[in-house]
Amino acid sequence: MTVVALPLMGVLFTAIAALLTAIESALSFFPRHDAEAVAAHSRGTSLAKILAAPLPHLNALRFWRVWFEMAAAVAVALFLVRILGNEWIAGLIATVVMAAIGFILVGVSPRRFGRLHSAAVVGRSAWLVHFLCRVLGPVPGWFVALGGLLSKDAPGSDDAFVTSEEFREFVDRANDSEMIEDSEAELIHSVFDLGETLVRAVMVPRTDIRSIEQGSTLEAAMDVFLDSGFSRVPVIGENTDHILGILYLKDLVAIMHRLDGGAPRPLAENLAGSVR
Repeated sequence: MTVVALPLMGVLFTAIAALLTAIESALSFFPRHDAEAVAAHSRGTSLAKILAAPLPHLNALRFWRVWFEMAAAVAVALFLVRILGNEWIAGLIATVVMAAIGFILVGVSPRRFGRLHSAAVVGRSAWLVHFLCRVLGPVPGWFVALGGLLSKDAPGSDDAFVTSEEFREFVDRANDSEMIEDSEAELIHSVFDLGETLVRAVMVPRTDIRSIEQGSTLEAAMDVFLDSGFSRVPVIGENTDHILGILYLKDLVAIMHRLDGGAPRPLAENLAGSVR
């Protein structure tokens, strides 16, 4: 009876580990705002509880995945010991077999399935994830705290999601491997830099503002652009507080290019449609 039960337990534990791997991959891949939308239209509250505390639920899920993987390996090893009668040979064969099974059936395929069907997997497995977290209670947190003490100087994050520093590193690696262009990497980095930029860093002091008076000529306006190096300059009326619009260098160049080289013309006459 034991000889029959052990392989069945190995198959069952491997299947459960694969399922938990798919759920873990789906939770890590599924965008948070989409998960919030699903939770808002869901009758249950399990997904909302996961979103409220994602890290404990992910830790509990990883704990159970590792436990079922180890349980499957033990079941296979015990089965081979009974069949072969040699612990060393049985342990070696069990290690090779479970490594192959774990890589293909637990490590690769379920993760790909979880990413491809993340919405369905997250929506239908939220209750299971919450249940597994409730069963363990604070145990996963203890292990995380212990691991943090053992590697307290190692860089990392306590958040369940990827941090901006880690994402920047991913972008740099993708750029180094030529998966993305340099311009694309700079654009992604600029998004993070914009969030860290203070308003005063992009403000121009009032005394340094370069402006163009309403009655100026095209040549005078071009002189302001060339002297300042700006691509757009405010057009003022009576004073600097009376801003009529913004003059763009490209519009000025286009109009001057169309002119036939006659006498200087007033700015208001030629740029009536360009100042905005």
